[in-house]
Amino acid sequence: MTAQPSIGPLNRYTEISELSGKVRNVVKRIRIPLAVVLAVECLYLILIGRPGGEAFALVGVGTSIALALWASSAKGLPLLPVMIIQGLII
Repeated sequence: MTAQPSIGPLNRYTEISELSGKVRNVVKRIRIPLAVVLAVECLYLILIGRPGGEAFALVGVGTSIALALWASSAKGLPLLPVMIIQGLII
């Protein structure tokens, strides 16, 4: 049972399931463009011979998989997407 996200802005009365639904919609929208950007960046790093290109590719694949899994069955606080994106940035 999942709650449908409302169209209105978040406020102090927003329920956790509503917040999770809004984040799930955002993750579903950015998932494919993010994967494309990560793939292009990985190819660029590997082709110019920079060290760590392969490792960044593995981080990108893990990020894409984790976001896809979370978007398919998001429950509770949307902390996992925040941690995934944070790990990618670091």
